[in-house]
Amino acid sequence: MTAVAKELKKLFQFEAMAIKDCRERIAELRKGYGIDSGAQRVPVQCAAVGDRVAWAVCEVERLEGLMQAHIAFVWAYLVHLDTQAQRDVIKLRYIEGMRWEKVALEMKYSEDHIYTLHRQAITVIGEKLLTLP
Repeated sequence: MTAVAKELKKLFQFEAMAIKDCRERIAELRKGYGIDSGAQRVPVQCAAVGDRVAWAVCEVERLEGLMQAHIAFVWAYLVHLDTQAQRDVIKLRYIEGMRWEKVALEMKYSEDHIYTLHRQAITVIGEKLLTLP
C-alpha cells in the first residue's frame, strides 16, 4: 500500500469515527429527551430560552448536519472507484460503520475477498488523486 493509500485509509477511519460519534450522540439525545426522529423542527433561537428539549432538538439537527457532511466527504471519493463492489465495501465499512465480518456477510463474499476489494479501492482512489490537476 502506498503512502497516499495509507493516509486515505486513516482519513476514512477518521470519517467513520466521526459518523459513528454523531449517530451515537443523536440516539442518546433522542432517547434522553424523548425526541421522535420525525420531530417537528424547532427554530434555533428557542434553545436560548432555557428549554432543554428545544436545545436537544437543535443539537440533534446540528449533529445530523455534521454527520451528513462527513458522509458526503466519503461519498465524494466513491466516484473515483472502478466497480460497485469497491464502492460497497467503502460505503458499508466507513459510512454504515459495519465490522468486516458484517460487510462480508452483506456482500456475500469471504472476508479475505472483502480485504482485497478494500485494498483495491483505497489504491485506486490514491492513484486517481495523484493524477488530478
